[in-house]
Amino acid sequence: MDQAMSDLQAQLEEMKRLWDEERMARQRSESELELLRGMHGIKADVETGGKRRNEEGETGVGDGDGERDGKRARTTE
Repeated sequence: MDQAMSDLQAQLEEMKRLWDEERMARQRSESELELLRGMHGIKADVETGGKRRNEEGETGVGDGDGERDGKRARTTE
């Protein structure tokens, strides 16, 4: 009985250690992601739901290459 309890205690401590390592790795990854978002200006897009504002303050989808009012210019082949 004592052997089983000590085995369970060892397993519990191992799981706690693994959980802490995973939590630290996740926090490190989240910090790196926030840093990268800040460096590339993606954070502003995420906060506005992927919509960008033009000079008049109107929101639109896309970055303006050929798109207006959700329509694309026709192309001929």
